[in-house]
Amino acid sequence: MVGYSPGGGTTRQARYMADEWPRFIPGSPDIRVINLTPNVVERNFVWNAEPDGLTLAVEATLGVGHLADPQAQFDPRESTMLGVTSGAEGVWLIRGTLPYDCIDDAFGAIQPELTVGLSALTPEELGHSVSIGWLADRFNVPLEMRNFPGVGAPEQYRMIERGDVNSWITGTIWDQLPVTRPGWARSGYLRPFTDLSPPGFTPGHNGERNFHCPNFHDTYLENDEERALWLAMRSYVTFGRNVIGPPGMPAELTQALRGALTAAMADARFADGLKAVVGVRNTFIDGATAHRLVADVVDSFEANRAEIERIQQDVFAKYVR
Repeated sequence: MVGYSPGGGTTRQARYMADEWPRFIPGSPDIRVINLTPNVVERNFVWNAEPDGLTLAVEATLGVGHLADPQAQFDPRESTMLGVTSGAEGVWLIRGTLPYDCIDDAFGAIQPELTVGLSALTPEELGHSVSIGWLADRFNVPLEMRNFPGVGAPEQYRMIERGDVNSWITGTIWDQLPVTRPGWARSGYLRPFTDLSPPGFTPGHNGERNFHCPNFHDTYLENDEERALWLAMRSYVTFGRNVIGPPGMPAELTQALRGALTAAMADARFADGLKAVVGVRNTFIDGATAHRLVADVVDSFEANRAEIERIQQDVFAKYVR
């Protein structure tokens, strides 16, 4: 199951895995990919499926952003995590025409304004963008968040090209740029502004340009309280691709599928093919480890939830147009 429309990176990964993963699974089962939108509906579908291993999902995030949605029936801490195939890299990219190098050049600036595109009709729909509004408020960065009907990668490319926005907050696109828009990174048409990755992850070199701007969490936040709040706000986008099943899957079945995914990601042909198809570096985390990390991430979000909800209201009122 994929909770997004066909054509995106999550669907490409799911279709690749449908073709290639069965050779690592006992019995080599046939796998069929079904797109069901919106994402919260797909997550509910998988959550309520029989825990027999016949219904699984490839997710682009943990789903933390849906926890405040009254439609949500799931808890990421209780889903059966089979593994994470890519990391939590996060980046803020800007058009080369802007006069800033890295983000500290924009601290205290008045103009030019940084514009980002999102789709949020309510404060609760800000998702991880709430962290950018908090950042702008904390460090006096000139910012405007512009609402659009859709903000998937295809729409974001068009918005950058048309000049609707002059920056892009994303995760996996830095690695994909040399393939999706050859020359953009090399020429500086779209270039680094700040590294939004959590500790332990880095955008690095994408084949055309090194991501030279420092990590925001490590460089600019002044105390443990701010760092904890920042990571809680960014928890919406922790982990790039998750393979999960319903809660309550039997231990023997869970172990078999976790082992199959671990074996696949250790296989050079499979791993190289996945990277080529999706355009994202593989940073595999096994299912048992990922399950523990998910619990930590969601617990951190819940511990900071009241403060995040307050910030959502402030950010929406101040920055969203």
